[in-house]
Amino acid sequence: MTLTGEQKSIYMKRYYIENKDRIKIYNWKKYGVKTNDWDKLLLDSKQATNCDICGAHKSKLKGSLHVDHSHITGEVRGWLCSNCNTGIGLLKTINVMKAAIKYLNGE
Repeated sequence: MTLTGEQKSIYMKRYYIENKDRIKIYNWKKYGVKTNDWDKLLLDSKQATNCDICGAHKSKLKGSLHVDHSHITGEVRGWLCSNCNTGIGLLKTINVMKAAIKYLNGE
């Protein structure tokens, strides 16, 4: 049986709702998070309330908080809002971030 576009959309929404934790773990693995303590990470994701950089509360965000991790070691650092996560991802290194701060300060 082939699903129509609308049927597939309904199926995917239901699948996502029923499998949120499985999908989170899949995404964490895909992005290089290396930890064997998935249960703790899932619990932390449910308890995380604020972005670790800007402090925005998750109730004020359009999406959820994202797990932040080192792309070198795979270690989890904390929970970030989409803007902060994107910002540090685009700036890439601490040296570039420091240069951006100097630039913004007019140094």
